[in-house]
Amino acid sequence: MAFSKLTCLIVLVGFLAFFVLLMSSTFLTSDDFQAKACDGFFLVLGIDSGGKHSFGGRTDFIAAVELYKGEGIKVINIPRDTLVVKDGEEHKINALYNNYGISTVLKTVEGLLNMDCIGYVIVDFNIVVKLTNFTGPIPVKIDNPMHYDDFQQDLHIHFEPGVYFLEGEDLLKYARFRHDSAGDLGRIERQREVIEKLLRKLLSLPPKELLKAVRFVFSETELDFSFPSVVKMLIGFLSGERQIHFSRLPVKIDEEGNVFPIIGMVDHASENSSADPRILVLNNIPGYQGALGNFSEIVSGQWKTRTGIDIDVFPDELPLEDFIPRKSYIFINSREDDVLENFRKAHPFHNAQIFRVYKLEGLKQYFEVVRWLASGRFYKSGYDAIVILGVSGK
Repeated sequence: MAFSKLTCLIVLVGFLAFFVLLMSSTFLTSDDFQAKACDGFFLVLGIDSGGKHSFGGRTDFIAAVELYKGEGIKVINIPRDTLVVKDGEEHKINALYNNYGISTVLKTVEGLLNMDCIGYVIVDFNIVVKLTNFTGPIPVKIDNPMHYDDFQQDLHIHFEPGVYFLEGEDLLKYARFRHDSAGDLGRIERQREVIEKLLRKLLSLPPKELLKAVRFVFSETELDFSFPSVVKMLIGFLSGERQIHFSRLPVKIDEEGNVFPIIGMVDHASENSSADPRILVLNNIPGYQGALGNFSEIVSGQWKTRTGIDIDVFPDELPLEDFIPRKSYIFINSREDDVLENFRKAHPFHNAQIFRVYKLEGLKQYFEVVRWLASGRFYKSGYDAIVILGVSGK
């Protein structure tokens, strides 16, 4: 496929920027997205290998991007451990690309979503990191020691806390590290951080150097799409509400931890807004001692009595520096009117700071909360809102 220099530049910057957004929003969901029609989906794969000319590597990230005219974009994340059938045998979906190629991945995802694919891009993180040949080192701040040795793969990662300027293999080691309490979630955040900083440096390069970087990426990246379809998607997004709604492929997990897709349950245009909103409440009251019971019992009772809604509560005190103790915050993923109406019923004297995550507000703080929950082995998702509850008047 032949591209002009300007087209290459637009596509490269657009894909990198959008990939940053997708990676930082893995856990956001929207279950009441009201949409009318969609022409198809655009598949985004994130892999960790050695480029399109190498062998091996896994698909760490799979997302289908759908555009609905006037309604914004909907992103459906597909869990990488989802089991699918190929030639009568079950495989994890993240192994399909390496074992069978992109055509099998496209056909499989089309079957899961019951929708046609209009194009795809494969973002290889190893290739992205090599952009430091053009941008120079990337500054990173490491808060906790990072140590890991894999003698079989000759991989050795050793960083003490401090500020580093990393490039090439050292930057790749930083981004791939996952052997701490944050695990894969921490690795995803570091990869997002690296791509975001690379993108900023790329945009500051002189035009000649920027075009060299563009040519390098396109020589090492596998992609295929109808350019008019992508232009239509971008124009539709920019001329509409500019909202991005996030969802996840419906799955069920058996007793052995196997992940199975629920075929036919993908909500391309959901109509379940009449159901109660799903709410998670976190504790932002240091040293809380309830006279009538513990935090979970009291807050759950308030919501049930005053709104009729059963909520989830994570009772551990929030330790994050981005949040003022005893102050209330609401992160809204969807159903804003329902969430706020019921919050005011449950906590009529609380003045909460509101982040509309579906409009990309407060993503940094939201992701910090999600990572903290994951460190406590709380992995449930699908909430219309996360409430960080302080005290009355705050």
